[in-house]
Amino acid sequence: MRERIFVMVLVYIAVLVYGFLNRNKVTASRDRLVYVVLLVGSLYLSLDFIVNQDWPDTTDFIPGFIREMAKKIDSFLNVKMWEISIR
Repeated sequence: MRERIFVMVLVYIAVLVYGFLNRNKVTASRDRLVYVVLLVGSLYLSLDFIVNQDWPDTTDFIPGFIREMAKKIDSFLNVKMWEISIR
């Protein structure tokens, strides 16, 4: 567990240093909002990695979003094979 914490601390130090070095550039508030949302999401996934628990991950949410679309694509691609009789 110490190794995981150490790796995550190093990663987030690098991310935050990069963010602070580039914050002088003019960015839109929407860009900052996206940055913060991605940072919070990655913090959640990092905590899941560190404590090694079975918390909901992104792979748990994705099937719910794409299930209906996948069914439509599957029904569209469902091709009935015609039997060809060769004499």
